[in-house]
Amino acid sequence: MTDRATGHSAPSHVDARHGPTGSAAGSLERIWNMLRLPVDPHRAIEALVGLPRRTSRQVVGAATAGSAEAGALLEAMPRLIRNLSISTVTVPERCTGEIRGPVLWSETLSARAASAGDPGVFVCATVSRAYDTPANRLLVTALDAIVRGGRDVERFRDGRDEEPELLHDARHHADLAQRYLDHRTLINVRPEPVRRRATHRSRRTLRRRSYAPVAAMLRRAATPLDVDTIRLFCNPTTTARHDLLVAAIDHLVTRGVRVPVLLLADHEVVGGPLRYRHPAIGSRADRHRAGLFIGSTRFDVAGGAGRDDSSVVVRNRTDLTRGIDDVILREGL
Repeated sequence: MTDRATGHSAPSHVDARHGPTGSAAGSLERIWNMLRLPVDPHRAIEALVGLPRRTSRQVVGAATAGSAEAGALLEAMPRLIRNLSISTVTVPERCTGEIRGPVLWSETLSARAASAGDPGVFVCATVSRAYDTPANRLLVTALDAIVRGGRDVERFRDGRDEEPELLHDARHHADLAQRYLDHRTLINVRPEPVRRRATHRSRRTLRRRSYAPVAAMLRRAATPLDVDTIRLFCNPTTTARHDLLVAAIDHLVTRGVRVPVLLLADHEVVGGPLRYRHPAIGSRADRHRAGLFIGSTRFDVAGGAGRDDSSVVVRNRTDLTRGIDDVILREGL
């Protein structure tokens, strides 16, 4: 896979598993754990992978609908459908010539007045089963999140000959979820918006063990992205840049430069004296603003986009440590 920002393959001397400083295996996970919570998934995809907002929505949809939690919920659905939470409701029913429950006399007199005083008309309070319960609303919410995620995936195209299995799973799960939403017991149950409030409420409402997959799916829908999903959309050059960012943070800390929690702001990852912007974000004219900046100095991996004479090209750890030490002395970090 080529780097979308430059149109060039990752240079052969950059090991995609390790990056230019040899520590990229866990770099993305470290960056993710350093981000201030809650993490906006769309901004995270933009800043870390370089996918545009329209595509980041589709990746988030895939992470939701193609998740293990979605698969577990759908696997449990046949049992859930047979054992849905049911409530009984009392509804007024107009009866002629018979009484089917307690008579509602006020409604009965009104009905007789509208029927020329027919004494055989009664309005009774009848008991009916209802599936529109709090637990079933959360179930429908979870299924609806899978369906909406699958719809977003349908519009996903990134030019690869073979797409990640996650996308195939997301489409398959969405089809199954829609079938269950069309079931006669759920078709009139309204979903609730997926918010943290709904996730907390599920802990109180879903008392039965059989509803545990619903609670798990709601939690996944509230925080859909994880490191493994993001990694699916990282090419070797992007992975090398993640390694560069983490190695820079580590070296700054060893030199006594404080790097606070990382923030996602304006398509960038920002933390103290450094900021990182993926070259795929923005126009070609903005490429000189992309990469890793420490102070006002730009760092990038070999083969990166938009270098100028003042950029520090990092091919190994020595290049990075010398470059950062020069910045600290020159800019007084």
